[in-house]
Amino acid sequence: MARVLYSANADPAVAAAQLASLRGRVRDLEAEVERLQAELLASRLDQELRLVAVAAAAAAPGPRAAVGATLLRS
Repeated sequence: MARVLYSANADPAVAAAQLASLRGRVRDLEAEVERLQAELLASRLDQELRLVAVAAAAAAPGPRAAVGATLLRS
């Protein structure tokens, strides 16, 4: 649901201040989006690396294969 952050104002100085404030808020939100996207990407990469490591351990011969297979099933 949209909310009104600023009301229309006939005073050019007040309108300019509101516009500057809104632009600052947009910059803050864009920075937050970039930070969250970076966190999400890092999380996905970490998850992929874990899956590759588990699959590699499961495919390897020897006792580590059993551990990897167990981790892969969990």
